[in-house]
Amino acid sequence: MKNLFRILGILIWGVFSWILSSCQEKWDDPIPEWAELGEPTLRADINEDGFVVLQWGNFRITQGCMDCVPWVEASSYDIFVKKPGEQNFERLVNLELGTREFLINTGDKGSPYEFYIRANRAGRTRDSNIVMIVPPVTIPEEILIFRPKRIRSLLLHPQVSPKGEKVAFTADSTFIEEGQPVGTRSLFVWDIEKQERTLIRRNARHANWSSDGRFLIYTTNDGLESINSWHIPSHS
Repeated sequence: MKNLFRILGILIWGVFSWILSSCQEKWDDPIPEWAELGEPTLRADINEDGFVVLQWGNFRITQGCMDCVPWVEASSYDIFVKKPGEQNFERLVNLELGTREFLINTGDKGSPYEFYIRANRAGRTRDSNIVMIVPPVTIPEEILIFRPKRIRSLLLHPQVSPKGEKVAFTADSTFIEEGQPVGTRSLFVWDIEKQERTLIRRNARHANWSSDGRFLIYTTNDGLESINSWHIPSHS
């Protein structure tokens, strides 16, 4: 009796294995003996929303080719990506038959990404060409920070403080000394929240903020005598 149950078990397992293999073969759609798995050709572009658009297909020049073996479609495709700074490709997604386009929203704008496609069918694979594309950096809209009323010249070398609450800049301005107008290039700071301008120093330029935003480093030639008629030394 035990042997009978053992024989029945073997027969049931054999039938189950045959059904499973048949389903697998049908699902993976075996490649005919007279054909080869098509080699995908990949191209990449950027759409209006800034997404990377990957498109692919099986293309080859067959003109004059008398012995070309027909190509068949893949059962699925794997997309591989190499992100900025990485050495190796990693699989991004697996796509089923019928997909010829895929959108990717990359996180690192302005940096190069590399992609390729792998075609899969019946245990065989074929890789596409590698494409590289650089998603563009989104340019923010212009925001008016301030428009000084008493400064008519250009604002030069604007520098935003580390916390973004102030702007240091240089501008030509006129001051009254002993009843006479005196023009000089001076350093100012504009408080964005208060919408107020503060004179930091006359005859100063090229300001930069300290890392904590508490101090300004700038150049000036106040207190120095000219070396010759065309050069005046400066110091910070």
